Amino acid sequence: RLAKGTASQTLKMNSAANAPEWATVATPTSPFGTALLHVQHETADGTNGGSTSNNAWRERTLNHIQTNEISGASLSANVITLPAGNYFLMGNSFYTNSVYVSTRIINKSTSNSLVLRGTNIYTEGYASGNSFINGRFTLSGSHNLELQYYCTSSYSNTGFGFHQPSTGNVNKFADIMIWKL
Repeated sequence: RLAKGTASQTLKMNSAANAPEWATVATPTSPFGTALLHVQHETADGTNGGSTSNNAWRERTLNHIQTNEISGASLSANVITLPAGNYFLMGNSFYTNSVYVSTRIINKSTSNSLVLRGTNIYTEGYASGNSFINGRFTLSGSHNLELQYYCTSSYSNTGFGFHQPSTGNVNKFADIMIWKL
């Protein structure tokens, strides 16, 4: 007869597969709990998101690090630097009145090669929306990544979004979360 186990133990078969035994189960680790780089485009209270420019791929503003738990990762002048490794990215960026909009993540270290492609949106007549980017990718060394957008109509001052009424808080217009797996 097997005595009762302790807290957090589970019953399993022994290595000889001839008798049950108690074992402590390790808590599974999740890459979504640590190793996160979270960057954003934010503006001061009462400040719009900025202007979009049409008919070319252009860099998207990323100017704030919310969280950085990845050694060797950084953000400078809208460019995300990541060390070698496997990654999962979830992100979105906001647009208004810029008509057809698409986004992508490119690798500036490898002749602007495509890393991930975002969703297409349509934002004419003061319509607005988010282009979402999600996916997994691998970097063989330290690389510089950039969020880019393409739109078919320039929109001055608010192409990246209108500010909220003064609330005392910053405004957020793009949000990129990257986990090192």
